[in-house]
Amino acid sequence: MSSASIQVIPYIGLIFASYDFFSRRLANSNIPYIKSTIENNPSTANAIVGAISGIVSKTVVYPLDLVRKRMQIQGPKLTWFATGVSPKSVTIYSTAANIIRREGPLGLFRGLLPSLIKAAPSSAAVFFSFSLAKNFILKHF
Repeated sequence: MSSASIQVIPYIGLIFASYDFFSRRLANSNIPYIKSTIENNPSTANAIVGAISGIVSKTVVYPLDLVRKRMQIQGPKLTWFATGVSPKSVTIYSTAANIIRREGPLGLFRGLLPSLIKAAPSSAAVFFSFSLAKNFILKHF
């Protein structure tokens, strides 16, 4: 299994699980503002829950994403471009171990903030679009 699959599979599972979890919590909320937003703007509520789900999911799987990116950067053909340099890590485990050894455990979260800035609106857009399409289909078919 590739490092990309190891990162993407849990991310997709987590994003839908957290979306379901937060949607249920929002639906059962007793806060008047939240209740009115859900009733009057369900697509907006889905976008907000989608953004939260994207942030939670990306944070959980970010270490796997970082390891995948580090492996891609060094690449199997690194010596073609950088003579005298050999890849330091060839497996997911050795790459993660090198990061932890050099940068400490928090090194696995280096660059998380820019990634979250991208993940939140992306997930919000996906769930907002899904909600609009679902509502259109339910009304017209």
